[in-house]
Amino acid sequence: MEGLFRDRRDDRRPAVAVGLCIHPYTLRVQTRAQVFPYLQVEASPTEHKLGLRNKGVGPAFVRRVEIALDGQTVLARPAFFRAAGISLHRPSMSSTINRTPIAPDESINVLSFQDPSDFLSFASLDPHRYRYRICYRSVLDECWSIVSNASPPTGPSPDAVCGSDPAAEFTE
Repeated sequence: MEGLFRDRRDDRRPAVAVGLCIHPYTLRVQTRAQVFPYLQVEASPTEHKLGLRNKGVGPAFVRRVEIALDGQTVLARPAFFRAAGISLHRPSMSSTINRTPIAPDESINVLSFQDPSDFLSFASLDPHRYRYRICYRSVLDECWSIVSNASPPTGPSPDAVCGSDPAAEFTE
């Protein structure tokens, strides 16, 4: 009978020790989930524009944008249109997104076309000819990137470097 009524406090020590080890990890995972940014490129054929939307729950800080056309790095919007063979009827408007914070559920207009035919020329460009990479970080300084034409198509993925070649950075 003595074993049946013994003090069971000693049996809880391993569970408490495991709980103390798991708790910080759980807090870190929960914190990351509460500030996770999720950038997505959006095209609007009706408004003739291209935008970048943060569908995450935390702000995204864009660190760099890289664009290549036919395997060659392109550094500015006019050079991209020239190399793609797109002649604009009316000037397009763009905004620089490099080093730009994007709040949750905020959308930033990246490129607007004043002439609908210019947007159609841009939209009909073979997606295999160009590639973009947008690197951004969260408030916890975790780096992520979205890449066009990823195979298989994916959402943002962790990016250890978040850009390393300033000479390849798209500036306009």
